Amino acid sequence: MPHAPAPQDDQAKQTDAKAGVARDAAPVSPRASERRRLVAALACTQIIGWGTTYFLPAVIGRAIQDSLGISAETSFAGVTAMLLVAAAISAPTGRYLDRRGARVPLVAGSVLIGAGLVLLGLARGPAAYFAAWVLFGLSMPLALSNAAYAAIVQASGEGGRRAVATLMFFSGMSSAMFWPITGFLDSLLGWRMVCWAYAAANLLVCLPLHFWLVPRHRPPPLAPSRAAPTRVAPAAPPPSPAAEAGPLAPRTHRAVMLPLAAMLTTHAFLSWGLSLHFIPLFQDRGLAPATAIALASLVGTAQVAARAVEMLFLTGTTPLRLGLAALWALPGGFAILVAGGGTVASTLAFVLIYGACNGIITVARATVPLFLFGREGYAARMGVLTVPQNIAAAFSPLVFAAIAARAAPVVALGFGLVVALAALAAGILLARRVLQARAASA
Repeated sequence: MPHAPAPQDDQAKQTDAKAGVARDAAPVSPRASERRRLVAALACTQIIGWGTTYFLPAVIGRAIQDSLGISAETSFAGVTAMLLVAAAISAPTGRYLDRRGARVPLVAGSVLIGAGLVLLGLARGPAAYFAAWVLFGLSMPLALSNAAYAAIVQASGEGGRRAVATLMFFSGMSSAMFWPITGFLDSLLGWRMVCWAYAAANLLVCLPLHFWLVPRHRPPPLAPSRAAPTRVAPAAPPPSPAAEAGPLAPRTHRAVMLPLAAMLTTHAFLSWGLSLHFIPLFQDRGLAPATAIALASLVGTAQVAARAVEMLFLTGTTPLRLGLAALWALPGGFAILVAGGGTVASTLAFVLIYGACNGIITVARATVPLFLFGREGYAARMGVLTVPQNIAAAFSPLVFAAIAARAAPVVALGFGLVVALAALAAGILLARRVLQARAASA
């Protein structure tokens, strides 16, 4: 005759079964669900926003020049105007984001992008052309990057770094998605209709997403739920010292901000300036036009791949360590290209190293301030850090264009190597300042 279970054993099993059902049926936190919807919405609006503004001239720039009768230098000056205007309003916009939240700036930015695209499609000369780029510049701190990062950080709390990295992974696809779309629409409709179609996309897609899914005000910090069942969690390995380190003490912020700004600004000068000249530089070093274009297009692929690797396998590594590793590798890529004599192999190696490093450092640009200083005041600090970056990015395409026009291609690449080494030096100084600040706090 089978052995009957003891009453207390049967009761314990029933209790465990009920607890298991309760755990399995536990709904996802509303805050977590809202955060995922917010990241998805902002990924969509960032792809559209960047693809219909900054990346637009790469495809229809020559058609605009021929139609308006302006030179290539004048068309580049439109991008310069965009970045200078953005630099002028980045700091006050950051302070507003910290006080009031990101919903109103994001909605206003979508309106400005739509208005700028309508004006660009109506332009008949340089005046209207530059006016459109001024509107894009006003929209940049409002709807592109900083306001989106602030919305994510304010809604994510301690999970802000991963959420920002996820957003940047998708926004990094903007050029890869919009360049072929823009080329197809331009051949089908003409560049003016492209501008108006993209204006509709910003007003009918981005604006409603910003209005309905971004919180109206700054959300309060996430409090622990009292109704959550208490249960023993499985043992986990102890966190690393880097993961345990919290934000720096406020008295150390000024000493750390200076090398951080120098590192990010130097890299911005390099990445925003040189990337626009890869194709002609590769051609001038002996590559066929089709080969140069194919290799240059791999920069974006390597950038997105590096962000994917960081999200999947390097989540336990601090963003400062990742950024420094990329800064160490970047000069090596330039050295390979300069010494390689313009071969396909050396150019391919450079493109993959440059793209991967650029992808990691771009993420670090948004996550290192959060790691070092914490969530409070994040948007204001990002606004301050963005000012010198935008100024450097505004003039860097013109500087690299002047060097490439007046000297051999290897000189422009050598100058890029010097700038990469300067960014590395600033990163090393930043790491030393952070270590000193940690030691002083300990």
